[in-house]
Amino acid sequence: MSADIETICDEVARDVSQRIFDLFESIDTKSSNKDLDTTGIIITMDIILKAINDTPSSLLAVDMSIYGEWEQKI
Repeated sequence: MSADIETICDEVARDVSQRIFDLFESIDTKSSNKDLDTTGIIITMDIILKAINDTPSSLLAVDMSIYGEWEQKI
């Protein structure tokens, strides 16, 4: 069971990491510093937390009945 939980946690971490990488890729790196409008490219903790919160949980796709059956057998 712990291996299943570890797998789920790894998947959730990958989902969040990918969402954050997608956020970083959306930054326009070709603009010059003199024309730089920093209001659209500053990544704050609030933006990162929103990206994490907007990432759907992998736990929603897991059939948790297997754990209920496992607990009953124990």
